[in-house]
Amino acid sequence: MRGLKYISDRLMVLTVVYLPGNIPHIISSRRAIRSEREVYPDWLENDYDDS
Repeated sequence: MRGLKYISDRLMVLTVVYLPGNIPHIISSRRAIRSEREVYPDWLENDYDDS
């Protein structure tokens, strides 16, 4: 699973391993590149499902 997250006003890309019944583990993180930062607000508004 990959996710995007703001950390200290920086958009980060996180790679998370999740197995049912276990605690999720972040196995890598990096700063989002410009193209990822530019599309993130639109994705949140139109495609993110928080249900």
